[in-house]
Amino acid sequence: MIFGSPMPQKLRSRVKKILVVAVPGMGDALLATPLISSLQSAFPDAAIDILVRSGRESIVEDCPHIQKVISFNYRSRIFSYLEMVYRLFRKYDLAVSTSDSDRSTLSCFYAAPYRIGVVPKWRIGNFWKRLFWHGFIETDPHLHMVTQNLLLSQSLGIEPLVKFLVPRALPLDRRLKVSRSKPLAVLHCYSRGNFKRWEEDRWEQVIHSLIAEERQVVLSYGPSEDERDSAARLSQRFQEGVISLPTVLPFGQIVSLLQMAELFIGVDTSVTHLAAVLGVPTVAIYGYSNSRKWSPWPASHREMDSPFPGEPGVYFRGNVCLMKGECVCPGFLERCLHSSDGTMIRCLRSINAHQVIDAAKRIRKVSERKCVNPNP
Repeated sequence: MIFGSPMPQKLRSRVKKILVVAVPGMGDALLATPLISSLQSAFPDAAIDILVRSGRESIVEDCPHIQKVISFNYRSRIFSYLEMVYRLFRKYDLAVSTSDSDRSTLSCFYAAPYRIGVVPKWRIGNFWKRLFWHGFIETDPHLHMVTQNLLLSQSLGIEPLVKFLVPRALPLDRRLKVSRSKPLAVLHCYSRGNFKRWEEDRWEQVIHSLIAEERQVVLSYGPSEDERDSAARLSQRFQEGVISLPTVLPFGQIVSLLQMAELFIGVDTSVTHLAAVLGVPTVAIYGYSNSRKWSPWPASHREMDSPFPGEPGVYFRGNVCLMKGECVCPGFLERCLHSSDGTMIRCLRSINAHQVIDAAKRIRKVSERKCVNPNP
């Protein structure tokens, strides 16, 4: 539900600078870009900046319509936070937050005289957040994050556009020797959260199947040491046909790599979201994550509704196959109840390698391979 009235036309004509707050993760920033497209269409002469957590900048750097990427350290001390407040204070005409966190709310309050944002479900302890917004929506576990973000554009009285922005493609690192003679499959096998990890022996079975199909496999990974070590262990088990990235690539190079790929398989990460919106045939392996809210968004999906349900199962929509494991956690949780022991959680354990191999074959058949460029 949208609370508040649309932004008055008199105020809309004065909007020259806009701040979008998209925290905490990289995926949050990418899923906020349709909102930025909507804002740019409604305010074509306005400069749009985006505020993200430190370390999340690369997925929105060099994106069209984003003038500046501002980062802040979420765990910074009070003086660092005050320095950020000073940088933002009344520098903008309009501030929009896709997060209901305290700092996101306060950052928008400091930044602009007119503010639109997200609030949590009503509780006595968070009622104060509603006082800071001229228009707001309540966070809803049944709404996809893209849909929820686009409701913010409707609260402003502007047309929502399902149009993603991605970093401009950059030349690949010369150390990455990708053969043009074999079809390419990119795999992102690891996540920093063990509640999103799928076991290495299952990835090994998938890779064996891809190599048997005469495919070249590239293993991508994130910045953590655990992710790099996991990719190195997997690549060392194969004498040929498997390449691990020489280093963590900037997202502009990840875009180039994905545009070459005929298949992507990954867990719940920002790279999986990026592959989906680029139109790459994508198999997404999900465990506890609320897939109704956080699923990859197929490139051809232009409706406002969520492309996938939240229930366990195997679903095909456009260029994306979502594999959602059987979860025993009640309701929609932000953290799995069974991920504290460092092992693969039950819902991911319910997805076996043969299911993923079959899904990869099916998605290549049902998805007409046509890598798209969301950017104008």
